[in-house]
Amino acid sequence: RRVLFRSSTSVKVGSTSTLGLKVSSTNQFGTCILPFDYVLPADGSLKAYTCSNYTEDALLLTSVAEKMKAYTPYILYSPNGFSATISGEVDAGKYPEGGVVKQGFLVGTLVQKELTASTSYVMQNQGNGPLFYRVGATPFVLSAGKCYVELPDGASARNIRIAGEETGIIETKTGERETENKEIYDLSGRLVQKLQKGIYIVNGNKVVKQ
Repeated sequence: RRVLFRSSTSVKVGSTSTLGLKVSSTNQFGTCILPFDYVLPADGSLKAYTCSNYTEDALLLTSVAEKMKAYTPYILYSPNGFSATISGEVDAGKYPEGGVVKQGFLVGTLVQKELTASTSYVMQNQGNGPLFYRVGATPFVLSAGKCYVELPDGASARNIRIAGEETGIIETKTGERETENKEIYDLSGRLVQKLQKGIYIVNGNKVVKQ
């Protein structure tokens, strides 16, 4: 049984748009594409990520520092859940053809979309936490304002984890003292001495440094 991930938006196109944005406290993750820019809360209650890299079974995310851009697909994360009514000015001239935008491996849709391709993955919680599950023989109808993952032809994973470590983003507060005598590599395989913002491999584990 498919269990829809509870992160929702309602999208309108006009001079001004108002919509509800929600990530449940149970799942903590969601997806979103907005028709206007949105400044993320300064208290860290909601975070946004893009995705241009993946391993055999995991998405590797890049953190967004301050603002979600209009017509851009994102994966959302909220440690305690997030719910708000947000609004902004819409530039209808930038509305994407067909209401669909692909950036990296994320595809955002501003209209309801039926997914049939086996290379498409949708976020669901089927009892093991939020994962991206591959669309099977039965088409999947994705609501407006949501995103899905599209992998290259030949990808064979049944489901994709987020950030490659269990089902959650690893947010490390590791400082210089804590990384002494540990091997740290960037995603290009280069040995580095100090963690800065980004994704790294520390002693064989993937971590995200804010």
